[in-house]
Order: sequence, then structure tokens, then C-alpha cells
Amino acid sequence: MAAAPLIELGKIIGAHGVAGVVKVKMFSVSSWAFKPNTVLYLSGNPLLLQTLEVEHAHLYRQWVRLKIKEVNDRNRAEALVGATLMARREQLPPTDQDEYYWFDLIGLNVFDGDERRLGVLEEIITTGANDVYVVRGQNAEVLIPAIGSVVKRIDLLQGVMRVDLPEGL
Repeated sequence: MAAAPLIELGKIIGAHGVAGVVKVKMFSVSSWAFKPNTVLYLSGNPLLLQTLEVEHAHLYRQWVRLKIKEVNDRNRAEALVGATLMARREQLPPTDQDEYYWFDLIGLNVFDGDERRLGVLEEIITTGANDVYVVRGQNAEVLIPAIGSVVKRIDLLQGVMRVDLPEGL
């Protein structure tokens, strides 16, 4: 049986301090995906560690400060900059009803209330109030607020999101 595919969680964008803490730009999950003792997989540079274990994580502004057990100094942390952190889906906490991982949403076909295809959800932007879905179609890009009054239905099995766009969008 083939191993489950790895999910990209984020990219290491820098070192923080002298104790081996790295700064991670998140792609699709919150900092709770980095719970202690979680095994992560690293890609990007074949000379880097292939697996590593989380010691602790802390959400800070738009990134996560992550302490990895195998990394104990700034030089080692800096060597990881540019690498992508990944995990197996089964390692991630289950979602609640009407709660989704970003990687589940990216790639959905988005339709409005008139069954008009708006395009594909290609990116998610985090804002202070709510996330914004970036949907790109053949001729336009639509920014859709990720709120219940706009996003009416998500069907992961069919690969479809249905939205009720406010006037002006």
C-alpha cells in the first residue's frame, strides 16, 4: 500500500534568536498543526534533514515560531531557510463540521447563485477579520470573503463551492 501523500504546511522563512527557532510562513493550517512531538517532513534541499520533530510552536503575527528538537542553534536554523514543511494528513487534527483545511479548498470550482462558474479557488489570503478566497476565471479574478453569508455550500467530493456574492463583486 502506498504511503499517504504529504500536505505542505508552510515554508521556513528565517531563523529567530540563537536557540534554533525557525519562522514559518503557513500555507494551509494553523499553528496547532505543529503540536509537540509531531513528525514533520522537510523538502527543498536534498542535503537537509528529511524528518524532524516539533518541540513547540507559537503563533506570532503572520507566521509561526517553531522549535524543532533536532535544531539547537541559529546556524542550523538558518540552513533550513527555504525548505518546505510537510505532514501526513492523518497527523493533522480533525476538522469540525463546516471547517476546512486550506489545501482542501484550493482547486475547488466556484459557482455563484445563478450557476455561473466564476473560476477556481487558487489562493487564500488571511486578513484581520476573515480569510479571502482568490478565485481566478478565464477573464477575471474575484475576491470572495470567507464568511457564511457569502459561502453557501462546500462539497469536497464534487470539488465545488457555491457562493452568493454581495452586490459589487
